[in-house]
Amino acid sequence: MLVVTTDLDAQRAVVWDMGAIAASGGPGAFKLFRDVLAASASVPVVFAPQLIDVATNARSFQEMHVDGTVSAPIFTLPDAILFGGKTVVARGTRPDLYVIVNARIDPTFEVVPNRVEAIAAHSFSTMNRVGIKAVLAQTYNVASREGFSFHLSYIGKDLPDSGGTGFETDAMRRLYDYGYEKARSGAFWLTKLSQVEAAKEAANAAKP
Repeated sequence: MLVVTTDLDAQRAVVWDMGAIAASGGPGAFKLFRDVLAASASVPVVFAPQLIDVATNARSFQEMHVDGTVSAPIFTLPDAILFGGKTVVARGTRPDLYVIVNARIDPTFEVVPNRVEAIAAHSFSTMNRVGIKAVLAQTYNVASREGFSFHLSYIGKDLPDSGGTGFETDAMRRLYDYGYEKARSGAFWLTKLSQVEAAKEAANAAKP
C-alpha cells in the first residue's frame, strides 16, 4: 500500500511504502506508520500538520507533512513519467491502468459563506478538483504514448450531492448503491477522457 503526503518544508510529494514500513519491525515502525496515515489526512487549515521524525547525515530533525493532495491531487504515476518525459520500462504485455477517483471532479455551484474557514475550504477543494483533472489528462496522454489501456471511474453528477461531510451512513449507502449500479450496468469504466464530457452532458440532460 502506497500513501502520499506533502512535505511542506521541501514543497514536494512523498510516497510512502506502508507495507515496507510495517514489515521493517523496527522500534519506530509503528509510530512512523501512524504518523504517515495522520499526515495523509491532515487537510491544511482544517487539521494541524503532522511532524515526522527524520534522521540523516547524523542529524535528527522533524519534517512538516500534510495531506498528499496539496502536491499530488491524485497519484497515478511518478512525476518523472507524468511531467518529466521519462518512459516506462516494461517487458512483454503493456500494463492496464485503472484509476478510481472517490470524489467529484466536475465543478458544482454552492454559495460560499464569507468566513475565513469556509473560503479556505472551498479554495482548497477547487484547487484539488482542477489538479485532479490536470493529472488525469496527463496520465491519459502518457497511457496513450506508452501503449497502456486507460480506465477511469469517478463520482459523476448523476449522483445528487446530499450535502454534509459524506461520511453519514445514508450518504455512504447511496454512494455504495451508485457504484454497484454503475458496475452492474457496465458503465463503471471510462476508457477515454472524451467520455467524461459525454457523461457530464448525459447527467445534465437527465436533470428536470
